Amino acid sequence: MHSYKVPTDVIPTTEQDKRAFAERILQRQPALLELPLILVPEHLLHIPEEFRQQKAVVISALNRWMTRAKEEDLRLNIERPWIPTAEIYIPNTLRGKRFFKIAKAIGKIPSTLNIVPKNQNQAYWLLTMRYFWQARGVLFAHKLLGIIPNPIEEQGVLLRYLPETSLKNLELITDIDLACFKLLVRGGRYIREWAATKKIRYPFKSPMDLFLKIQRQSFLISWILGPCDSEPNWLSNAQQRDNISARIRLLKKKRWLEPAAMRQPYLEMEQAYLDFLQKVGWYGYWLLALRDHFDEEQFEEKLLSGHWQDYINALRAGKELFISEFDWRGGQPYKTKTTSKMQRVEGFIDLLGYIHWVWT
Repeated sequence: MHSYKVPTDVIPTTEQDKRAFAERILQRQPALLELPLILVPEHLLHIPEEFRQQKAVVISALNRWMTRAKEEDLRLNIERPWIPTAEIYIPNTLRGKRFFKIAKAIGKIPSTLNIVPKNQNQAYWLLTMRYFWQARGVLFAHKLLGIIPNPIEEQGVLLRYLPETSLKNLELITDIDLACFKLLVRGGRYIREWAATKKIRYPFKSPMDLFLKIQRQSFLISWILGPCDSEPNWLSNAQQRDNISARIRLLKKKRWLEPAAMRQPYLEMEQAYLDFLQKVGWYGYWLLALRDHFDEEQFEEKLLSGHWQDYINALRAGKELFISEFDWRGGQPYKTKTTSKMQRVEGFIDLLGYIHWVWT
């Protein structure tokens, strides 16, 4: 054991300084974290970050953001010395404000659906998802609008803090998000016409409103099928991979050879999938509305075929995203370790306030 005498003239005084000091001493490990979005005058983007942090506009915005973050910790019964953060500075311009609005709307989805965790592991997972969706919102807004340097490239804020697996997953999921959004923009007329034909109310003022609705429903479905799943058995990773492969072929209307090892006959599974889409609101409606406007054999004639194919390609590239990070049994997370045997995992918060997961 070693002891160190800290010179009194470098003892940190502010909470931010204390956290930075602790991270240097304790060697912070890459992990997801809170991403406050801060609009600043453009000239502040050209000064060193340590000076920018001292400006009144930044201090005020960060305090407001962290008040809400602390309220979320309190709601989830999470106690820690401080909340790790990496600020995202956005120019206070018309396009910057649009970036802020989009990134914030996506990032707050897990925290605004009135989900009540049933145990502490679920609380840790919900907070982990909050952080992932905040990063997802920032990267999606960047891909859509630019505005800030690419956050996952060299010197990017997310690259400095997040694990490699999170960065890879963010790249893949935002490619899917962007392809989805472009389809909603290009196919808006067809979606509205389909809804009118089916006598389904279309309440959205813009494609972005519909996109956010789809994302909210997507998160709810993933929570219901994950932490809230009460089934005694879980699908194997192989079955999950086959399910997403089948979903992609169904969206393309491309049959598979029968009999397939894990699948129903094509026509049976197609009808089951269409029935599912009909039952899950706008998460499924938009796919039902646009699926008929894709035709591989008449690719040039169908105006949406290229955008639909882009969406299919993004889904195919991101197939592993649809394999559950954990298998949830009785509301608790399990994961394979070195063998195929499932073992319980537990979330914990380290001395710096970051969430990690370990096998029990």
